Amino acid sequence: MADDKPDDKLFDEYTIIVENTAKLSDRRQTVSDLFLGVNSLFLAAAGFVAISSHLTSWWAVAITGAIAAITLITNSIWLRLIGRYRTLINLRIRYLEALELALQSQGTFGTIAIASEDSKKTTTVSRGVFLIEKDSSLYRKGAKVGFFKLESNLVVTFMLAYVVLALAAAILTYLVINHYLPPLMITLPSGG
Repeated sequence: MADDKPDDKLFDEYTIIVENTAKLSDRRQTVSDLFLGVNSLFLAAAGFVAISSHLTSWWAVAITGAIAAITLITNSIWLRLIGRYRTLINLRIRYLEALELALQSQGTFGTIAIASEDSKKTTTVSRGVFLIEKDSSLYRKGAKVGFFKLESNLVVTFMLAYVVLALAAAILTYLVINHYLPPLMITLPSGG
């Protein structure tokens, strides 16, 4: 009997695509980690420039504005990247769901009992993690929170933070330069 039965080929294909999807998901996480680090660095730099000028110089406002403009462009790239990763991963997941259905119909994937989160009851389901996840509340139609939505909200939050920081620096600098407010004097506590 040959080693390459049709169901073996189907299972091998399933395994390869699962591994490929995991690698793609890891790459997506690495990209998000990189952009998160870059945003943290730039946000700290913009805040430092604004505060260290004591809000008495338009140069600090210009630098803060330039940082905001650069990061708005960078974050729009981040939004597009996570959107593309979402599309690629969703395509693979839909394909894996179809493979799981085919493996179930061939009898390769039987049923399995899964305990609830509180471990108080078990549910018997057909094997196939992607089909099980699809039936979970995270992926139901109309779900308000998904991974893409959460990631997108984080990017938009960063974008808004830069705009607010740049506008605050400009408004406060105007008020300080025109003597409506005293210069901002922040001193760091000395260690001793």
